Amino acid sequence: MTLSNKDYLEILKFYKIKNDNLKKSEIKNKAEKILITKLCRCIKSINKKNKYNETESIPICANSVLKKKKIYNFKFTCKKKQNIELFKKKKTKKFKSI
Repeated sequence: MTLSNKDYLEILKFYKIKNDNLKKSEIKNKAEKILITKLCRCIKSINKKNKYNETESIPICANSVLKKKKIYNFKFTCKKKQNIELFKKKKTKKFKSI
């Protein structure tokens, strides 16, 4: 399940960015760009300061940047072209057995 426009507006509100007169696609692009730059910057700074591997620093940064905004499933790259795909956590129904 992908994020809705309301979710992207909450991200922009969290970072105190004005979203007046923006189209839905512009709102989505702006919110994703903010999150990917924060995530990649966090990973690179942890690698330099604490001398962690990249695989060790990804969960630390994902927790601080994405999971606090209730985004649990994501794919990203921090190579030449930064890219991110965001997904909401799927709600599963629990059934009681009789």
